[in-house]
This record gives sequence, C-alpha cells and structure tokens, in this order.
Amino acid sequence: MALSITWYDQIDSTQNPAMKAAHEGAAAGHVWATDHQTAGRGRRHQGAVRPWHAPPGSGLMFSLLLRPALPPERASALTLAVAVGCARALEEQTGLAVQLKWPNDLFIDHRKVGGILTEGIVADGRTEALVVGVGINVNLAAADLPEPIEAIATSLLIAAGRPFDRLALLTSVVRGVRDAVDAAVARGGDLGELADAWE
Repeated sequence: MALSITWYDQIDSTQNPAMKAAHEGAAAGHVWATDHQTAGRGRRHQGAVRPWHAPPGSGLMFSLLLRPALPPERASALTLAVAVGCARALEEQTGLAVQLKWPNDLFIDHRKVGGILTEGIVADGRTEALVVGVGINVNLAAADLPEPIEAIATSLLIAAGRPFDRLALLTSVVRGVRDAVDAAVARGGDLGELADAWE
C-alpha cells in the first residue's frame, strides 16, 4: 500500500501539522511521521499531559488523518477501532501478543509499548475529521529507558529480541487502523462487535 507521508527529522508533535491540515480541508489518508518528537503527548495524569519518551530513531511516531462519516455520539466506536487496528497490525508483524488498556494504551507482557491519541473535529453534527496519533517503542533498548519508567515500559525490540523495520510497521499499522475504522463506519458505529474485539 502506497502511503502519502510528510516526514520530519524532528518536530514537536506530529499531531500539530495533522490537526492544522485537517482544519484546512486536507484529504483523508495522509500521514505525518517523524524520527523524533520533542513534545509528543502521552496520556493525561492528574490533569497534566505526560510527555512521550523516545530517543531519535527508536520509535514509530505518526499521525493519520481520517474523515469518517459518523455522528459525534458514535465517535467512541472510532477510538476503539483505532486501538484494535493497531494491536492487530502489531501482532501480525511481530508475532507478539498485544494487550489493550483503557483508554488507548498498547501493552506487551504487562508493560506499555505504545499509546494512541485521537482528536476529532466536529461540524454540522458530523465527525468531519479524526486525527489519530500513534507512538510505539520499536527499536528502543532496555538501557535507553529512563529510570522512572524502566519497570513499566517495553519495546518491540525488548519483547521480541530483534529489531524491526519501522517503515514496514508504519505501513501495516496505518492499514490496520484504516481497515478497522472503515469497518466501524460501515456498521454505523455499532459498538457490539468492536467492544468484543477490544476486550
């Protein structure tokens, strides 16, 4: 699958150009990716957004623009779909068992390997755009994990004992997310099957 990618050697967060493009009417399917984020956004903790730690060249960090035609009240289905699509793609490419933790954390062996951030744009009662931000620890060595998170984080390299081609992973994860979101939209945002898959 050919991808339309804007690549940055370094950027604060790939979500920023992706959200800007989404507001400006950019077409669905474009990817903004980087070797290094200086202000990548992790999950919220006690009202603050935790930074996403990844040394240059070690992770997979990107944002994908989608334009699903669903009402906002069905947007929760898209969040679940994105997580399921990511997990399935990683399992397919690595052979590792990936678990999901609410709201959008990716775990391997009970340690966090990645995170997902979804931001939507709603207009005229429809979800006009969905920007999916993904950060995955790929070729991060155990020695590169800072002390505060070394006991709770991992990488594909650590879990599998071998490095991975980040471009191949990017292609697979983007395809997995697209397929899962398309399926959710085709079902009108029905959570039944998606919730089962998430569980």
